[in-house]
Amino acid sequence: MITIDKKEFLEGLNIGGAMAGHSKTMPMYEFAKIDIKGATMIVSSCNGDASITKRVEMLSNTDGDFAFCASPKDIVAVIKSINDTEIKFEVANNTMLITHKKGEMQLPTHDADNFVMLSEGDMGSFATLKARDLFNALKEASLFVAADEVRVVMNGVYLRFEDNLMSIASTDGRKIYCNVLPCSYTQEPMEGIVKHTSAILRLINGADDVHVCVGERNIYVKVFDSMLCARRIEGNYPKYKAVIPTTHSVTAKILVSDLMDSARRVSMASSTDSNLLKLTMRGATLEISSEDVMVNKRAKETHLCEVVGGDLQIGVSSQMLANCLSVIESEYVTMRFMDATRPIVYIDEANENKIAMSMPMRVE
Repeated sequence: MITIDKKEFLEGLNIGGAMAGHSKTMPMYEFAKIDIKGATMIVSSCNGDASITKRVEMLSNTDGDFAFCASPKDIVAVIKSINDTEIKFEVANNTMLITHKKGEMQLPTHDADNFVMLSEGDMGSFATLKARDLFNALKEASLFVAADEVRVVMNGVYLRFEDNLMSIASTDGRKIYCNVLPCSYTQEPMEGIVKHTSAILRLINGADDVHVCVGERNIYVKVFDSMLCARRIEGNYPKYKAVIPTTHSVTAKILVSDLMDSARRVSMASSTDSNLLKLTMRGATLEISSEDVMVNKRAKETHLCEVVGGDLQIGVSSQMLANCLSVIESEYVTMRFMDATRPIVYIDEANENKIAMSMPMRVE
């Protein structure tokens, strides 16, 4: 009989089983592999493109090592329904028997011999950085990743490690996010494009340090008891720095909360086809407005704003504006403009290394 803490078991299944059920071609990848080795459980899952492992210490020690495959979703559902703080189970004859104070539950298991994880043969030197820093940057970068597959490289987040710095960027061709974080890495520069950001976020959430390695084929993300191995997206990432304007003629500084609240309200009157918002800088004010002439909707709001460089009107997508403002940590955002046809650059005063950019929309 195996005994394991309920909370630890759930965490192991949620992290180690994160890739289960995401493969359309390999039926075995519908399940997670659970290895029992002495007093240690290792939960693993794979979708053919990425694999993840999570180590959990058990409350009991088994006499021999064994492994089996099962649905992590089914096990989690059963465990959550049990009020016990400790989970007891045994595996035999292709079944997992979970016992608790009120009774028992039997689930099917499968042979683990055919379960194949990604090869980890290209693992090299790791860069180390604060997990919280990477978590926040990845969460922000994921808002700027392309949803379509016109350019596959834009479906992931770009990472580059060099001279104790990690550069991170993402773009969908219409908006850009980039940031630079401190890390511990002095080897040859390494770079790659990673896709499975949601699994990485789940893996590193709450950890102290995270270790990242970019191999020739895979990208590895490791914390003390878990590791994710993901295929790199092949191809060259767009030269995003060349697109971000380095000069400007007009700047507008405004409270992030004011602009976000106004954008949310005013966008209710915008056309559902375009989601166009008009930003008009005039004197010491910023007016945000929208209209949908087809259904006779119109809205506008005005805020005091520090405008430098003259008057300007420019169009922007309400969704892109919301994405760019959501990554600003400071109380105020400074928006930089060249003219009504050039990109809008959003500067975070709390982090000069972080930049967001959105393309403008034509104003009729």
